[in-house]
Amino acid sequence: MPHLLCEVLAGPLGTVVVGVRSVHAVPRPDSTPIGALMLAGLVGVDWRAMRLAYPYRRLDLGRRIALRTLTAYLVTFAVLRAITAIIHYDWFPHGPFRYIVTASGLHIHHLFWGILLLMVTGFASLATRKEVWHLRIAILFGIALGLTLDEFAMWLRLADVYWSPEGVESLKAGAAVAALLGLYAFGAPFWHGLVRDVMRHR
Repeated sequence: MPHLLCEVLAGPLGTVVVGVRSVHAVPRPDSTPIGALMLAGLVGVDWRAMRLAYPYRRLDLGRRIALRTLTAYLVTFAVLRAITAIIHYDWFPHGPFRYIVTASGLHIHHLFWGILLLMVTGFASLATRKEVWHLRIAILFGIALGLTLDEFAMWLRLADVYWSPEGVESLKAGAAVAALLGLYAFGAPFWHGLVRDVMRHR
């Protein structure tokens, strides 16, 4: 059933109705407050987009950091695998992707940039207590994890085994880290409750 929605504009002289339009009522999700839906209607935002943002904002800081880190990590890992495959198999010989090699012939692996970024994000996370900065640092930390763990087998063996059979160790390590981040991001309440129950019955 269509409803009339008034669009208002607040100014120094008061609130003025600037337009009226017809909208169709849509069933409201139980998890979204009525006030938030009213505000979304007044500013022209579809509450369907809010259905994803609202549960995320209700998560504690640790789980939001884990989700951001996991997302950045997975994207970085996948992009690196694609780029290195393009370079290794020479799929686009005239493309923009090249190994970084110095004039002396030193091949700088992306592991190097990952370690530097881990150092920066580690110090930055210790130097600030503001929630907004921890959420921003989480994205950079996820990128750093991707850069570093994509070459896990290389720094484990101190040899260039990226495309050798031993290189699968990087994929195993990457999958393990992604699983741990996912377990915390999506299952933190379960694990916290499990620990409390175990401690209570000791």
